[in-house]
Amino acid sequence: MGNLISLGRRSDSTLVELIFLFLTVQTLTVGKAVAQDDPLPRKNLEIIQAQIGALASEVVERSKLGKDRHVYVRILTSENSWVVQNSVLEALKRLSYDLFVASFDQKIPGATVEVSLVEATVIYGPAFRESLFGRQRSQRTIKTTLSASVRSPAEEVLFAGNLSRVYSDTVYTGNLDELESPGIQYTHGEPPREGFFDNILEPAILLGATAVAIYLFFTVRS
Repeated sequence: MGNLISLGRRSDSTLVELIFLFLTVQTLTVGKAVAQDDPLPRKNLEIIQAQIGALASEVVERSKLGKDRHVYVRILTSENSWVVQNSVLEALKRLSYDLFVASFDQKIPGATVEVSLVEATVIYGPAFRESLFGRQRSQRTIKTTLSASVRSPAEEVLFAGNLSRVYSDTVYTGNLDELESPGIQYTHGEPPREGFFDNILEPAILLGATAVAIYLFFTVRS
């Protein structure tokens, strides 16, 4: 009988110790990102470049340049001008134009496309979770605005104005550093604000789990 009682107590002790271990692990890991194989979304710079290219194509299509396939491009943006230039040239090449990059003091013998980057902004919405202990996500919104003008070889203004594109998706907040490009300020956004779960509920759950684990530990020992 004594052996049975001893075995029963040992089983109870083992069970409670397992519960204690489980709660301890939960306390240490609750709310943390679980490793997943989700592919990294497109970087902010890639999206901005795609928007610039799409806007440049729209500008030229609206201008109705016609059969004149020789186009001189001027980039009026000073900060990271290579981003705008590469995006515009790549987009117009796909439209089968013969492209030439013109300087500011160069006399242009053909049609001219002048482009400047007015706005490129990245905004992260408030952080949220799709489930109680899911990974933090945020809505990412990227807006790009170009100012452009197109002139014919005869200096006729074929287009002048601003065009914008907006892109939106959701990203994991733990990936934001990987989505932004060092040295290019407009690819960075303000970190998302944390919601109710992270500010209040998560600390309360952590505190409660810790208290229960400690209580069970000392109950078993006594």
